[in-house]
Amino acid sequence: AIKVTGDNYDLKKWYARSLSDLGMIYDVFEEYKEALRLLHVSLSIRLELGNDNDTGETIHNIAYVKQSLGKYKEALELEEKSLKIFEETGNKVWIGICYHQIGYTKRMLGENSNAMHYYKKSLKIVNEIGNKSSEASTLINIGRLEEVAGRMDAAIEYYELGKKISEQLGDKEGM
Repeated sequence: AIKVTGDNYDLKKWYARSLSDLGMIYDVFEEYKEALRLLHVSLSIRLELGNDNDTGETIHNIAYVKQSLGKYKEALELEEKSLKIFEETGNKVWIGICYHQIGYTKRMLGENSNAMHYYKKSLKIVNEIGNKSSEASTLINIGRLEEVAGRMDAAIEYYELGKKISEQLGDKEGM
């Protein structure tokens, strides 16, 4: 393992990014303990460096792993903390991502009306910034909520919109 010491800001910044990225790879392979370990080391470095956007990203990533573990209440607390950081910095890309993830977490907690609220907030932002991939994903998740609520016509409409965007992007997994 590499140990970074001293005052080399750039080296520490990239080391923290690498740890965060590696943590997310461990999440994909369902190695959650190692994912969280790496993410917490990344977070401590990012807090030391004082870059709010990087700190918010790592907190978001920890929340994501907590979702993978089914720890939705912990994930929600972390995602809300991450959202607050991005609202303070005005980072619309990450605000949209956080709204989406809060929507997902609320849905997993059975809070479908709150989930819908956050998905629609996410949809508004991803439309503003032109993030088509996130738009497709959010539309599909809204469709799921409409389906669960028994509003099949609305569900089909959202699914079709999400499918159309996914096809335009060549994203076969998003469909």
